[in-house]
Amino acid sequence: MMQNVPSSSDNHQLHFPLDVTPVQGRPVLIDGTGGDLTSDAGVLLLRETEAQVGILAALTQCLTDPRHPSYTIHDQATLLTQRVYQIACGYPDVNDCDILRQDPALQLAVDQVPDRTAPLASQPTMTRLENTPSRPQLYRMAAAFVDVFLQSYAEPPEVIVLDCDETDSAVYGQQQLALFNGYYGHRCYQPLHVYEGLSGKLITTLLRPGHRPSGAEIVVYLRRIVARLRAAWPETLILVRGDQHYGAPALYDWIAAQPHVCSITGFPVHQWLRNDPRIQRLIQAVETHYARSGEPRTRYASWAYQAATWSHARKLVVKVEMTTTGRLNLRAITTDCWQARGRVLYEQVYCARGQDEQYIKDHKRYLQSDRASCHRFEANQFRLFCMSAAYVLLQALRAEVCGGTRWAKATMATLQQHLLKIGARIRVLKTRIKVQLPAAYPWPVDLARVLGIFTHLRARAGPITD
Repeated sequence: MMQNVPSSSDNHQLHFPLDVTPVQGRPVLIDGTGGDLTSDAGVLLLRETEAQVGILAALTQCLTDPRHPSYTIHDQATLLTQRVYQIACGYPDVNDCDILRQDPALQLAVDQVPDRTAPLASQPTMTRLENTPSRPQLYRMAAAFVDVFLQSYAEPPEVIVLDCDETDSAVYGQQQLALFNGYYGHRCYQPLHVYEGLSGKLITTLLRPGHRPSGAEIVVYLRRIVARLRAAWPETLILVRGDQHYGAPALYDWIAAQPHVCSITGFPVHQWLRNDPRIQRLIQAVETHYARSGEPRTRYASWAYQAATWSHARKLVVKVEMTTTGRLNLRAITTDCWQARGRVLYEQVYCARGQDEQYIKDHKRYLQSDRASCHRFEANQFRLFCMSAAYVLLQALRAEVCGGTRWAKATMATLQQHLLKIGARIRVLKTRIKVQLPAAYPWPVDLARVLGIFTHLRARAGPITD
């Protein structure tokens, strides 16, 4: 039986050497004399990405430092950079700062020469940073995400898609504004995520209480986002895409009043819709086809529809499908894109929002953005912004730099494991700093390609853009 196994918190108290199973009769010993080694040498790629994207610089400008300069060691830019880089490398908790504050690669990434006598910020310092921002500062940070999104394009795009969705962020303490949500079955926040649906770029994330937003609340968020986008791109077509709870009269009325803005949202399939003669004919057709051939069949119907609470008519598209298992499946959407065919609207436009779930998965599972463990709501919003900044950096690294490599379509977990989790020895010499990678690193060609792109970008001195 295994006994007296030390916990991770006792790492600094381990007594070396430690032995493992011998190999061919030779003892195998583990000791702590390796010197300045790191397991996250790839964090330097995040530093190169930030130099092109500028998300951390933009967020730092939104903060004010209340500390007295005589009693501070690390400025807020360094603290924010350290926090975001740790999150991107898979260390989401502020407690991880105590373990990583002497990591030589992380010190290099925050523009500091590795020095064990001058460690990075500790957990208490980082906790104070999270509790510093005020609501006005957080508002400016939300706007900064939109500005960085705008700057990621070399020229205004013809069309962008605003994919809006919420997810649950479970809480286990007395966090401010956390509520019990009957759908999820626990106390939570329900943050709003807004992505550009064609590229996967993050536009902004906003922490919310744990209930579904009303139509009026959605309009408040979108009005500010669209106003900022429209100021830079007056002619770009903006498509707002969401599931059926975004089908609110307030949202439809607001979108109808905006130039070059349209929407496509889910629509609930009520019994009256199933009983509509047009749908009944399609149901009979797909059931007859399946009974004769045993093959699935899908049919569409569309017409102008105006609910009692709507101020104007919209196009209603209904999908009637008989699946391979013989199950009848009805789905519906509504849109103000009158010219497009119903099948195209559903299959190519609306169903594409399923990719939004992957973006949220990257953000929530792999960057662990649901760790809202601070008491203050503002502190949890700041923490969500830190997670979002890590997403922006990793998404830019994947989409704009890793094209043509094995990581072009990788999840962020794969990026962490293959690109960031690289063991290396770091040597500080008199005139240079050497990062020595292991000879057994499995993907040297792809890594060289990524580093070569950064070398080209530094020479060009331009931002990463489409």
